[in-house]
Amino acid sequence: TITSSFASAVLIFIIAKRITRPLVNMKNAVRLLSQNKYNFSLATDGKDEIAELSRSLMDFSHELKHYRLERQDFLAEISHELRTPITYIREYANILRAGAIQDEEEKEKFLDYIFDASNRLYHLSDDLFELVQLDQTNYRIQKEPVNLIALIQQAVDEFKLGFAEAEITLQWNPPKKRTINGFID
Repeated sequence: TITSSFASAVLIFIIAKRITRPLVNMKNAVRLLSQNKYNFSLATDGKDEIAELSRSLMDFSHELKHYRLERQDFLAEISHELRTPITYIREYANILRAGAIQDEEEKEKFLDYIFDASNRLYHLSDDLFELVQLDQTNYRIQKEPVNLIALIQQAVDEFKLGFAEAEITLQWNPPKKRTINGFID
């Protein structure tokens, strides 16, 4: 009976270890995920609930890693998109403040550039606000017609000063009497 009790205890210990080891491994994996560490593996062989849970946790880990990388890229892109109009506003305002432009017509152009850049900032912040409020899977880009010639002309006008300071000539000859429409989001 002592032998059978000992054998029973050993058998129970082995079965308990076999059940608890994967659960402890999953608990450790969740801890790693909470620290943004994705390099781990779990035993996913088997057809029981524990193996299924391991597979689900591994799938979740891959999805979470992908989501975090996409989020980083998205935030970097937003940062870039915000810096461009802010840089235009700052530089054109500095030029006007320094009194470097005497011609009233030229001053008006600079004010238009500042106004256009601030409008872009406004629309960017509006878009960000919409993204925060909307479920990403239901977000639909609404496109609207835009005159591409005017859009390109605006970009050329904005870059002209920077190119001139670098002693680079920027030339663009838009098509005459022809409107090209496209979609912009």
